[in-house]
Amino acid sequence: MGVALWIVPSATEAAELRKFMDQPPLETEISPYPSFPPHITLGSFPSETPLSEITSAITSLADPLRIKFKSIDVGDHFFRSVFISIENTTKLRELHGAIHDALKLERKTPNFPHLSLYYIAESKASERQLVLDNLWKKGRLVRLSEGEVALNLDHSGGQERLISEFAAKEAVIALCDGPVEEWKILDTITLCL
Repeated sequence: MGVALWIVPSATEAAELRKFMDQPPLETEISPYPSFPPHITLGSFPSETPLSEITSAITSLADPLRIKFKSIDVGDHFFRSVFISIENTTKLRELHGAIHDALKLERKTPNFPHLSLYYIAESKASERQLVLDNLWKKGRLVRLSEGEVALNLDHSGGQERLISEFAAKEAVIALCDGPVEEWKILDTITLCL
């Protein structure tokens, strides 16, 4: 697949999101899905793209990127099986465009911006809607308003702990060759001070 540039949440938020993602609401007979770090893909590049070119394509921001959850959706592709649609702010569009322009690449990031929760194989595509339905039924998703949803991080039946947005201060460059569990973070880039 190559190298990808991801916007990532803080370590604390990433750990909470990862715990949510690593516990899909499934029946016991369904095999687990691959585990991966929560991220929003800014772009994917050939493996031979020098890291220095990717790093230099990123412009510093005055403030963290505000990442707000709009909806939870089901897609028709492994990498967009069940995902959070993110509010497409001017800052996100400008950053996305600047990176692609600097690297002289076509802007082709499907469903940009989104944060995948689960990667589900094409052979199990029918499970995608089931997973989403079960997230709602089990109270793990909460609609806050029209165009705003939250993940309930405490799905044990206790008090709700909701996350509906985060402030992103970093991006990472990830090598995404081979199975999902073997992806590696190659570099971390500070987006704002």
